[in-house]
Amino acid sequence: MTPARYGTPSPSPRRTCWPRPGTAGNARVAKIAEFTVPEGPLPRWHDHLALWAASRRPGSRPLDRCVVDLLAPELDPVELVGRAALAQIAEIDAQDLPHEKYGRKDLPPPQAETEAGPLWSKPVARDWAEQYHRVNGPEALLSGRSAFGTDQPLGLVADHNHLTKIIADSLQDAEDRRGKSRLRPGASQHEELAAHLAW
Repeated sequence: MTPARYGTPSPSPRRTCWPRPGTAGNARVAKIAEFTVPEGPLPRWHDHLALWAASRRPGSRPLDRCVVDLLAPELDPVELVGRAALAQIAEIDAQDLPHEKYGRKDLPPPQAETEAGPLWSKPVARDWAEQYHRVNGPEALLSGRSAFGTDQPLGLVADHNHLTKIIADSLQDAEDRRGKSRLRPGASQHEELAAHLAW
């Protein structure tokens, strides 16, 4: 098995750090029922890697054909982007980005923190940009929720609500003329019927 590379990758030249051999007896296999995600990096992860290697079933790929690499190319510091590039990827003005101090929860979680500010990987930035446009884009701003729980153009929703009220009032007036009391149940049924007729 090729030993794992770890540590913060340096732009140039790349350095590879080899951990000391792990001891399988210092690790254990977690049960799903009691598993919780650790808050920080897994301590002595090479022990867990050694346990994985020792616990493999017959017929598994030979260890010399398994590669464990903790260096993801998109996390190379040279590839990370700051606020200006995040705004560019999202195709918005940098001033329209959530404020770094007060709107941090509206920004994607950073992959690195520097004195200049947070940095993001490009895949994370692209995913955030797509989500941002879904929530704040023209389609979201020009759509409303219909009585049936669907997103429709604002004008259509407004017209439907207006027509629903006219029809519901007409149904109630017709019932009143027949001598039925307004206190009797049925108003919600009128609204439901009116909504369907208005649609």
